Amino acid sequence: MFRIRWLTRTSLVLALLALTVCLLPSGAPRPAHAGRPPAPLQVPHVGPFLNIWAEARDDREPAIAYNTQHDEYLVVWHQVQDANTSYILARRVAADGTLLNEFLVAGGQNLLYRNPAVAYNPDRDEYLVVYVREYSSTDYDIYVRRLSWDTGTMLSHYDLDVSQYLQHEPAVVYTPQGDYVVAYTNYAATNRAGVTLRRVDGTTGVPGVSLTISSSGAEQYRTTPALAYDVQANKILVAYVYMYKDGVATWHWDVMSVLQEPDLSSVFFIEEMVHQSSDFVSSLAVACWPGQNYLVTWGSGLLLGTQSIQARRVAANGVPQGPATGFTLASCTGSTACGDTRVAFAPKFRGFMVTWTFVGPPTGNGDIYGRLVPPGQDAPFG
Repeated sequence: MFRIRWLTRTSLVLALLALTVCLLPSGAPRPAHAGRPPAPLQVPHVGPFLNIWAEARDDREPAIAYNTQHDEYLVVWHQVQDANTSYILARRVAADGTLLNEFLVAGGQNLLYRNPAVAYNPDRDEYLVVYVREYSSTDYDIYVRRLSWDTGTMLSHYDLDVSQYLQHEPAVVYTPQGDYVVAYTNYAATNRAGVTLRRVDGTTGVPGVSLTISSSGAEQYRTTPALAYDVQANKILVAYVYMYKDGVATWHWDVMSVLQEPDLSSVFFIEEMVHQSSDFVSSLAVACWPGQNYLVTWGSGLLLGTQSIQARRVAANGVPQGPATGFTLASCTGSTACGDTRVAFAPKFRGFMVTWTFVGPPTGNGDIYGRLVPPGQDAPFG
């Protein structure tokens, strides 16, 4: 295990933190056919942190996309101006860590924006940013905006979902078919929620066909979706939390997954149980080893001293693998807490990089921890 000191909320380690589109570069090491995966090619190196944006205002919810044509990243986040105003901001960062220009994605006085997600379109050399506008505590809507890669100039802007109640917690991937797929939590009523998937045209940004993994019963909530695209299998794994009551008292927070076609043509799909638990799930992430398997990670536990970071493999065909309980990456005991997990596939090291936030005494400040997990194994390195 290694640790990266977290000096500001927007200090990010840009190597492999939150990329979810699973592309295996040419020349990357090929997986062994059988047996124990080979050792890492080299000792993993974690470089110095970068102050993407550091000031007195409250900056939160960073998301990141990698630009393959210009070898750089775009980081987006939401910044709180005051109780009634928050912006979506973005900044370009070169692959060597050089901080480039920043720009405003969405903002205005007395407007509340949050929950940004971002994906890169290499065919048009541009980005799609998905974000939420909060109209009231019971009305959140989702919008999509295409941006030029260099100056952040708005190329188009559309409503993705402005239905009644809450639409929030978006995730987005770009597929080689030329479209984006966006997933988000969609409240159909005040007491139930499902996960909606919707295509967005990669050329125009116009929202297209959609489908919802619905919750028909009262007090059933499918929330917090995460996406990973497998370029070899041409499939998208959708992971999410299923929260429901067992009888009249006990709440459950199960981690579920569905394998879906990029064109969202699979109207009938199989919902798989990745993890079944009565422990609160605080965060969720997924990444893939192309053509081989996905790794789903989540933060488990609500109270201090009971939290942990868990993971489980899911095969390329969507079937969960290994122990039904998954495996533990970190346990936070005593007066410590951990959550906010992220994962990405790291072909250079032949493994998955998993990161999470750790908070503990004496200062109560957050640190970022990370571990490497070999593909095909149900335990981290070391």
